[in-house]
Amino acid sequence: MSEIIIFGNREMAELAHYYFKKDSTHIPVAFCVDGCYLKEKEFCGLPVIAFEEVDKLFPPEKYLFSAPIYASNMNKIKEDICNKIEKKGYEFVSYISSKAYTWNAKIGKNAFILEGCNIQPFVETGKNLVMWSFSHIGHHSKIGNNLFISGNVAIAGLSVIDDYCFMGTNSTTRDKVHIASNTFVGQDASVICDLEPSGGVWIGIPAKRVKDVSQVRL
Repeated sequence: MSEIIIFGNREMAELAHYYFKKDSTHIPVAFCVDGCYLKEKEFCGLPVIAFEEVDKLFPPEKYLFSAPIYASNMNKIKEDICNKIEKKGYEFVSYISSKAYTWNAKIGKNAFILEGCNIQPFVETGKNLVMWSFSHIGHHSKIGNNLFISGNVAIAGLSVIDDYCFMGTNSTTRDKVHIASNTFVGQDASVICDLEPSGGVWIGIPAKRVKDVSQVRL
């Protein structure tokens, strides 16, 4: 059992608070935001602390952090936040639903994996993965850092997805595909070939590149 601080004070943080309380041995004790965004001092019945002061009130030797952050700017904002948390000396705790199946997969730190997800044997995932309900990662796939996998996504076996990607709701891949970094796969898209080079938005059945990811607002 450990006491944890959750980064954020909006919907994702509220959801993490609920899941940790109802379905883990970790106890949320506070929320944390950058000082410039600190407008309310309480959220979900717990204190909200300015990040600049958090280590004075909740020292990293005694507390862990969770940072379940949305995919803004193709997950790069999440990476920046997690990096500065680590610089203060904190370790991360993951939330993996008791109703998810992870078999012997190797899952990176600060994961947020919800109910109904299935991660098959020999999968490896990087850090800061968000995997929404009822999604699937097939055997021997390699998932990079800072990914957001929406609900009901099906990634077939032996696939490789590089860093900073977003997989939209109900999107699917065939086996053995490679999705280059910084790629946005749209809702309901069907990926049947490698998505390269990096930085594209792919939609449709089969998925086709329609524009650069810089034109997407998350």
